[in-house]
Amino acid sequence: MKKIVIIDTTWPINSRTEKFKNTFIKNEYRAILSAWNRGENVADSKENEFVLNTKIGYGNHFYKLLFLLSFFYHTYKVIKNTNPNVVFASHWDSLVIAASIKLLLRREFEIIYDCLDLPTSKNKYILKLLQFIEKLALKKVKVTILASRFYSELYDGKTELFVFENYPSNSLNFDITLEAKEKYQETIDALRLKGNKIVSWIGVVRYSEIIYNLILSIKNIDFHLCIFGDGPSLSEVKNFVLENKLEHKVTFFGRYTQSELSCIYANTDVVWAAYPTLDYNAVYAISNKYFECSFFSKLPVFSLKTKMSENVTSDVLLVNEYDIDSISKELNRSMTLSTFKPYETTVFWEDRESHFIEVLNKI
Repeated sequence: MKKIVIIDTTWPINSRTEKFKNTFIKNEYRAILSAWNRGENVADSKENEFVLNTKIGYGNHFYKLLFLLSFFYHTYKVIKNTNPNVVFASHWDSLVIAASIKLLLRREFEIIYDCLDLPTSKNKYILKLLQFIEKLALKKVKVTILASRFYSELYDGKTELFVFENYPSNSLNFDITLEAKEKYQETIDALRLKGNKIVSWIGVVRYSEIIYNLILSIKNIDFHLCIFGDGPSLSEVKNFVLENKLEHKVTFFGRYTQSELSCIYANTDVVWAAYPTLDYNAVYAISNKYFECSFFSKLPVFSLKTKMSENVTSDVLLVNEYDIDSISKELNRSMTLSTFKPYETTVFWEDRESHFIEVLNKI
């Protein structure tokens, strides 16, 4: 059985990496995980999972950089002891670790780089440094997977490029479970009885400045914000809601499972998918919400200055995510829209798996 070591600098691993892991296992690869838990709760050890626990928290770049050497050594031991055929690097920081270990160990494993986010920084000099480091590491890469079709113009093709976007799983076709209904529907039905439409944040809770703008934009309009998910900015957002006495406008539901997504979308009117475009990564990325909104026929909110917004042909909501009035105006405009037309042909993750496995088997 061929072995793949998956490197992910978060725990739990992101949903995209989890899908790839399941793809490997289904196709009879032994998937071995090297992950980094920076949260308060200690991760339980399971077969083929090696998780480094350091309680430094998420969102603090200084502490992450300070402890990165610990995770490097942790992953070095995992790769040395398991001797994989392939190393799958999720995100550019994992790529740097994989390339450095390959150089140190002089092993013949191949590296697959999953480019799900671009290296980014508000400081232009740090950004250039990160891009230079990524470029050096790419010399050790066999295949680069692009999580957005728009990333293609940013990579020169010195490695084999394979576009594999954040397609939804066909598990979204499952019926809404009774457990999911009990968890969400009663609460949201009560909010609707008060005359509210529901705008939802679904996913990792980050980009607190943008969430603050969204919260302030609904202060005086008939919308209620439902936040589904967990993340580095969750406590900050909760404090912001309390400080501004807006508890009646925001409900936090916490972490959800993929099996609950259909219920979450069924109880949503508008889905927030606008991210900070001062970070150019958000300009080129395609989020899960892009595909899920089209699949579930739910109205999305996109940032004006993104490739996503240029790509859609149906009527969606487009905002300047830094302008509270712009957000309020577009949310109010949603009241006037009658029917929603899907803008993307439905492609499931499982539909594209075989193409990816062909690429994997070749290397």
